Amino acid sequence: MDNEWMGRYRPLVAALVRHVNVISKLNEEFCIQIGDGVFIDRPSWQIIEYFVEHSDNTYNMIDISTKLGIPQSSFSKKVKQLKEYGFLDRFIAEGNKKEIFIRPTEKAIHFYRQNTSDHVSKHFLPFFEKLDRFSDEEIAVMTEAIENLTDNCKAKEQPKPPKMKYIKLD
Repeated sequence: MDNEWMGRYRPLVAALVRHVNVISKLNEEFCIQIGDGVFIDRPSWQIIEYFVEHSDNTYNMIDISTKLGIPQSSFSKKVKQLKEYGFLDRFIAEGNKKEIFIRPTEKAIHFYRQNTSDHVSKHFLPFFEKLDRFSDEEIAVMTEAIENLTDNCKAKEQPKPPKMKYIKLD
């Protein structure tokens, strides 16, 4: 394969690869103390953040786990743990007891606000300053491109190897 397949996108792809690798390493090291000897990891933080940032919206748990890229089983376990810590409450809609909705508690909102300002000023404000050069339409196109890349990179179900026939050796 031609080693120039990235063309003019090489610096962007390199930046995305580096970002993913740095964030992956940070995810291994990330934890925030929420109580005496109790810590939460980055996916739990992202779940709190999602619910606080979208507290006026109604999404079901499957939609949110998909939006965050957290496997459904892990998402459910983390939501259950965050509920036990007093950060989330579960609700059902009147007349529909099967669909469960999650809302952040006041404790979660306070905790989120208390722990975001340093993170925002250190990481996101410089990032947003660079993006200020783009129009809203250009940012929408870049967002769509990144979402498309992410969707195309998701692990695909691998075909199962054929069953082996065993032959007894003498």
